[in-house]
Amino acid sequence: MRRFIFLLFYFPLLLSANATITVSGKLPIEQIKEIGVHLPFHFFRLDKNTHWTQLEADGSFSVTLDLPETQFAFLRIDQQWIKVLLEPGSDLFITDPGPDKQLRFAGSLAAVNELFASLHAGERVKDPLAAFESVEDPQLLWRTIEAKQMADQEQLEDFLREHPEKERFRDVLRQEVRYYHLELFYRVGKQRSYVFPIDSTFDQTGWRTILATQFIPENLQNETALPSLSYFWWLSDYFDWEQRLLFDRFQALGKDAGMAMIEEVLGERPSTLFPRLENDKFFLLFKHLLLPQKLKGRVLEKALVGDLYVAASQEYFENLEEAYQLYRGLFPEGRYLSRLDRKLEPVINKFRDTQADNSQNTYTFLDAEREGWDSLAQVLRPYRGQVVLVDLWFSTCGPCREEFRHLPALKERFQDQDLAYLYISTDSPSRRDHWQTTARYYGLTGKHILGSRTLLDEIWQDLPQPQYAYPRYLLVDRSGRISTKQAPLPSEKEKLYRAIDQLLLEK
Repeated sequence: MRRFIFLLFYFPLLLSANATITVSGKLPIEQIKEIGVHLPFHFFRLDKNTHWTQLEADGSFSVTLDLPETQFAFLRIDQQWIKVLLEPGSDLFITDPGPDKQLRFAGSLAAVNELFASLHAGERVKDPLAAFESVEDPQLLWRTIEAKQMADQEQLEDFLREHPEKERFRDVLRQEVRYYHLELFYRVGKQRSYVFPIDSTFDQTGWRTILATQFIPENLQNETALPSLSYFWWLSDYFDWEQRLLFDRFQALGKDAGMAMIEEVLGERPSTLFPRLENDKFFLLFKHLLLPQKLKGRVLEKALVGDLYVAASQEYFENLEEAYQLYRGLFPEGRYLSRLDRKLEPVINKFRDTQADNSQNTYTFLDAEREGWDSLAQVLRPYRGQVVLVDLWFSTCGPCREEFRHLPALKERFQDQDLAYLYISTDSPSRRDHWQTTARYYGLTGKHILGSRTLLDEIWQDLPQPQYAYPRYLLVDRSGRISTKQAPLPSEKEKLYRAIDQLLLEK
């Protein structure tokens, strides 16, 4: 199940003179060909942040990486993401998982990682939310997650009594356990309430009540939690929640009263901070305006850096330059400036070029409401005789943007063939400018349609579950019939290419 989400991340700050880590081991070569060590700077698990190494003929491997700070990382083995704690100057040896599929550890970090793997917070499950899909009562959800947290805490304390030499890991493990479970409760409720709310009987009011009493009162400025991976995920959840509440209030109050409310929260109007912004276009920047009101020092710096890095990685270009200016103003000597420059400048420059591009002949932007289209059949009528790849997307969808990067290869592969591209956006009319800018930014030449509620409902009602999961690609044959209601993604190149080839052969 795909979801997009805008998360903070961090780089822990426990510095060490011996700033490397060696991860080695021996794994069954008949099952596993390579292993990756993923040192995350942000939540999105991009391959370029993973250090891959091939197994030798006997299954052995060894990789030494720069690691200036103690931090959680991920091992990528056989399509699994396994969270481990790494420490500079230490070593971690991994051995055959065995029949129970649990990794065995050796080396100086063996005991602490075997402990963590046994905790609920270290569970190796592909989707931890799946275990709670049938829970409709938020109180039961909270009690279930809280019981898991308490069990983890008891097990952790028992371990530290037995291994006093591991006392230095007490805080990072405690904080990871605490914030993992808080963040899990928020994500489950968010998915049930906002991401896939159709036909859900989940008690959203009860969930919000628990958030107000348990989730929100947590200490935001928690410097002892800096090494905790889940702390920064939880911080992102908190500001996601704050932003959602304020946006709802803004809409309910109306523009003038809403701006007065925002001015009270921030201490001044967003348009005063950034004169180029229109009053109703600041919400993508709002988190960066709100963070300094709630955080300070190292926590604030890493929160801002994490958000900027994620924004650049996902190419959330709108207001990125303004957000970076805000960071530089707060931290003119910030330790991450050079890294951020390298990451942000290409996105900012490309966005400037997009704004300066006035070409009209390669893009067609139409509004389904204005055109009177209330069914996909009407939209597809001009394409009879062609195969059509339909892309359902919206402009702030991270996974949608990821797929756009694979479209140039697809278009080159089917150049001069009877394959048409049709992009249908689910953006609201108020996002019209951003919709068009996003299409230009990614070079999505062709026909674009801003979907009306009637058109989108008609399209989605006949599509398989999960509904309203983006991106969604459809394949339409030459007769105008939807032949594939959930086509492979452009990133699944060969699968999609084969499906298109088959339709092109049909006359």
